[in-house]
Amino acid sequence: MKDTLLKCKIDQSRPFPLSVELNCPAREIHAVVGPSGSGKSTLLRSIAGIHRPDQAEIKWDKHIWQQSHQGLFLPPHKRLVGSLWQQYSLFPHLTVTQNIAIASPWKHHRRRQQINELMQELQLTERAHAYPQALSGGEQQRVALARALARRTPLLLLDEPFNALDRPLRTDLLQMTRSLCQSHRLTVLWVTHDIEDAFLISDRISLLRKGQCMRTDSPEELVRHPHDLYVIKQLGWQNYYECEIERIDHHSQKIFWQGLELISHCPLP
Repeated sequence: MKDTLLKCKIDQSRPFPLSVELNCPAREIHAVVGPSGSGKSTLLRSIAGIHRPDQAEIKWDKHIWQQSHQGLFLPPHKRLVGSLWQQYSLFPHLTVTQNIAIASPWKHHRRRQQINELMQELQLTERAHAYPQALSGGEQQRVALARALARRTPLLLLDEPFNALDRPLRTDLLQMTRSLCQSHRLTVLWVTHDIEDAFLISDRISLLRKGQCMRTDSPEELVRHPHDLYVIKQLGWQNYYECEIERIDHHSQKIFWQGLELISHCPLP
C-alpha cells in the first residue's frame, strides 16, 4: 500500500460552492473528470496556491500548504509543485532550451545535462534552438511539459493541457506523459472533461459534479460497478433502463423490467 502524500479538503461557498476531499498516494496518476463549471480547475488552482478557498486543509506529506482554521497559507512558489495549464505560456523571446532552463533548479553543467535529458525524452532535441512561434501545437505542449518537469518537484498538476490537440496526437502525448511521469516517479493530479483520456492513463478517477465529488475509484471499478446514473452517463453508456428490484437474499434479487421477471445472482449496488 503506497503512502498517501497529497491530502486535500476544500470547502468554499464563493464564488461558487466547492466541497471536495481528495487523497493521492505516492506516484499515482489521478484524474479529476467533470463538465465545465464543476470545479476541476479551481481544485487544481487551490492545490497550486493560486486560488485561496474559504476553508481548506491541503498537505503534501508532512508539509502543510494551507490550514485555514490556523491561518496558515504557503505561497505558490514555496509549494513542491510543477504545473502545466491550458495556456502553455512559453516565453516568445526564448528558445526551446531557454524556456526549459528557466525552470531548472540546477546550475551550470548539471542544468545543461538535465535539459538535454528532458529534450531527448520529449523528442525535442532537433528543435532546441527554435522559438515558440516556429513550433507546432504538439511541440509547444512538449516544451511546456519539459519545463514543468524541469522543476524537479514530486507533484505535477495538469489542467487540460491536451484538449486543443486532435485525438491521435493527444493520445500519443498522453501515453508519453504517463511514461515520463512513471520514470520520474511523480504523483500526478490532472483535470479533464474527457473520460476517454482519463481511462487511458489514470490509476484512479474522481468524478466531479457541481462542486461535489460524486465518486473516486479505479477505471476498472467504475466500469464494473458504476452504482448510479451520473457515473453511467459520464462513462458514455447509452443502454440503461429503469426497473424495480426486489432483494431475495444477500446474493440474489428479482428484477422486474417491462413485464419480465428476471433473477440475478450477482450482487447489485
